[in-house]
Amino acid sequence: VFVPPPLSFFLLLFGMVRWHTLLFFSFLLMVSASPAAVPEDSPVATEKDDLRPTSLVARQSAPTPAPVGILEVDRRVYSFISAGSTLVAPIIRQWMYSYTILQPDIIPVYEGGGSGSGLRRTYANTVDFGYAERTPTDEIAKRVEPFPYVAASVLVMYRNPEIEEYLDSIRNDEGDIPPIDPDNYLVLGRDTLGRIFAGDIMYWDDPAIIDDNTPGLAEVNGGDLFTHTEIIKICRAESSGTTLVFTLALSDFSDFFSENVGGVSTFPSSLIDRDDFLTATGSSGVVNRQVDLDYAISYSALPSNIDTNNPYALIPNRKGQLETPETTNPKLRSLFSDLNFNNENINFRGGQLAVDLNTSGIYPIIGIAYLLINEKVDVDCPARQVAFRYLRYTLLPNSVIRNIGLSAQYIILDNEVASDVLSDLEDITCEGESVLAIVIIDNHESGFFPALLALSMASIIILIGSGVYYVIKIPGVRKTSMIRFTICLLLGGFLCLLVSIFFYLVPDEDYICQCRVWLTAFGLTLMVTALAARNWNLLQIFLRRKDFFTYETSERDINILMGVIFTLQLALLIAWTAADMYESSLRTEDDLNREFTWECSSDDVTLWLALEIALFAILILFMIVTVYFVWKFSADIVGHKYTVMSIYNLIMIFTIMIVIFATTIEDDEGVAIAAMTSLLVVTWSTIFLNFHVTLLTMGKVSNSLSSNK
Repeated sequence: VFVPPPLSFFLLLFGMVRWHTLLFFSFLLMVSASPAAVPEDSPVATEKDDLRPTSLVARQSAPTPAPVGILEVDRRVYSFISAGSTLVAPIIRQWMYSYTILQPDIIPVYEGGGSGSGLRRTYANTVDFGYAERTPTDEIAKRVEPFPYVAASVLVMYRNPEIEEYLDSIRNDEGDIPPIDPDNYLVLGRDTLGRIFAGDIMYWDDPAIIDDNTPGLAEVNGGDLFTHTEIIKICRAESSGTTLVFTLALSDFSDFFSENVGGVSTFPSSLIDRDDFLTATGSSGVVNRQVDLDYAISYSALPSNIDTNNPYALIPNRKGQLETPETTNPKLRSLFSDLNFNNENINFRGGQLAVDLNTSGIYPIIGIAYLLINEKVDVDCPARQVAFRYLRYTLLPNSVIRNIGLSAQYIILDNEVASDVLSDLEDITCEGESVLAIVIIDNHESGFFPALLALSMASIIILIGSGVYYVIKIPGVRKTSMIRFTICLLLGGFLCLLVSIFFYLVPDEDYICQCRVWLTAFGLTLMVTALAARNWNLLQIFLRRKDFFTYETSERDINILMGVIFTLQLALLIAWTAADMYESSLRTEDDLNREFTWECSSDDVTLWLALEIALFAILILFMIVTVYFVWKFSADIVGHKYTVMSIYNLIMIFTIMIVIFATTIEDDEGVAIAAMTSLLVVTWSTIFLNFHVTLLTMGKVSNSLSSNK
């Protein structure tokens, strides 16, 4: 008995080292070292392994889901809870952990417990969803709907030191066994496997096993690999979908098994009292017990065996072929898509894809894990929405975590089948609303809008008042050209102000988007055309003043030019609307949380933008030419030659910017602000340009300018 050194010294010092004294102190030591009793109501893990991959265990940047197997959890702590099949436990754990990295505020938990637990708890609504490798019974099916989710091969694992030593000797430098060959694998015939788990074949050197491996391992070293050692069978202790799939396989493989053992109701329960049958809880429990027990044989899903790498036997398929699960998975994914889970060649007894696909190159034992949804739940809807958003992410074709499933040797549903499942999930409601309903974000409100609207209205009022005063009260004005200029400028400014209101509205209707395009295009066309016409009038005034020549048809020609520009703009807008309508659509803001916002979009917006810019380029080119001549012949406006050109250039720059903003920018609020800002610059600069001469004429200019008012 171990006694701590200080205690031994104390006992020796006082001469009390007798056998009964040592026994007494050893008893005290063992009691003090024993773990404290666990309260009956405390959570207890039923599986000891952390199923996260090694690379993820070290990462602590996101909340870690609770270990598989916790019996009770506080629903106030976790965002959503699921339970059930341990066949999918490794991949569900990895998916949940990866999801928490993308969504740090989400804390999921997967409790495992087996397929029976998943069915019962989904039915009782103690979890948000569950998993099982079998479909519900008629009673449970009244509430619980199964959806195909993932699949995995079920291995027949074994431990045989002699066979393993030989296989280690033939491995290549990378540690891989050479290609499939009876000499490189243990082979167990279909009937042989059934008779082993029925308890009929009890020893490794049974003639049936020898025959299955001849030619093959039975001929290596004169048959010494197969010794007269009892075969220990390890089975699942609890209700398990993996056991169901494996039992269905044994029943199809072996008449002896089906006649003498029966089905899942009697296997393994009718055999576990035998000395050569052991049980373990959960897939990880079976795998870990298999590691430590020589001459044992058991069954488990392929992904559960990746870390321990127990050797497994090959089972002939329906066509007598030997195939490994690793080479089968890609073929099965393609096959699932083609068959769409409904084909006479697939055994769907009870809803399980179990054995004997009538197809070449397929491993014979496959288990499907079904996603279980209780469709009758109308409580705690926010939590259900969070849970279903996670499920949606696992089914998206481009989801990163689907690749995790492939690397973990799971058979992931084909994109087409996954889309069908996702479509069914979208039909599930909670309190009358779809659990995958999208969230519309209204990001169009702005505190700047009322102030800008008031400022724009004030600018228009000032412009109207100044225009009316200029046309009516001031003598000697070319009223025809000024009325045309003032009306076009005011109408264009009003349309720009109006379109800014449509930019402020949420574009959830096509007419709002159409108003944005049409009002922007016509408003800018009116304003730019009015400015171009005004430049032409100024040029005519200076030409006449200098007695260069008189252009008698200038008014008619400028009206024709404006008509042509308006006609081209109308034709362009009609073509745009007919061929590629600028319409409302939803833009994804946060795909994981199903958050969207309304926007206006067009398939070929770049093309139509280029045509709009080309049309405005014609006007701008005309303005540049006329501005140059106005500057050239406006020597009477002393000191204002550069001011005139600068103001007009500023106007041109803003008109181009508003066209670009109105068609390409994603922030509708920004478009509204840009539109009204452009309107303010255009109106105020126009007021300064066209009315400063009038103000100067009213007694604020020298006598040399008074005759030229």
